[in-house]
Amino acid sequence: MAKTNYEIKKTSNERYAAKMEIVSLRVPKGRRDIWKQAAAGHGKSLAQYLTDLVYADNPDLFPEKEVSSGDK
Repeated sequence: MAKTNYEIKKTSNERYAAKMEIVSLRVPKGRRDIWKQAAAGHGKSLAQYLTDLVYADNPDLFPEKEVSSGDK
């Protein structure tokens, strides 16, 4: 029996989630919106913007990673 579209997506999402970790961050109210505006100004999502900042600030820890240019 063929898998339904839901089952295919669920399996794909589970494989993706197994490779990732969740990082949670608490900031003062209103700060998130400011950070999102800054990220949007660079053409990036907030997650990508913060990730790129960490990579740029620690090139010795991530020599294989290059900061994205914001192209999507």
